[in-house]
Amino acid sequence: MAELPSRTGCLDWPPHGAYFDAPPMRVEEIAYAHDLVIRAELPGIDCRRDVDVRIRGHVLEIRAERTPPADDGGTRRSEFQYGRFWRVLTLPRAARESEVVATYTNGILEVRVPLDQVAQGQGTQVVVEPRP
Repeated sequence: MAELPSRTGCLDWPPHGAYFDAPPMRVEEIAYAHDLVIRAELPGIDCRRDVDVRIRGHVLEIRAERTPPADDGGTRRSEFQYGRFWRVLTLPRAARESEVVATYTNGILEVRVPLDQVAQGQGTQVVVEPRP
């Protein structure tokens, strides 16, 4: 999938009016003891060419594009959605971002995010001191 130019030149964030206006893809999240699985419905795409999965600061961004078939001169009635699809999901702090794996099977993109068990604990307690 081709990278879109940025408006500022310093970030590769999509320009306004591109992915922001795109319909969101349907996803499901399943939390297991050691990992988080995120599945997105993306039928009819080429996973090597039409999908871009990125993680930035505990944020998972999935971009996809489904192109309509070439016009063959026939009359077409379609309920399929074509164009760009976009979804952003916040990952838990326990996510081991460098170990994330994405696979695509039968129209479903699956992103598996391993979780650090230590970071998932009860958190850090902060001691409250009285102000002098």
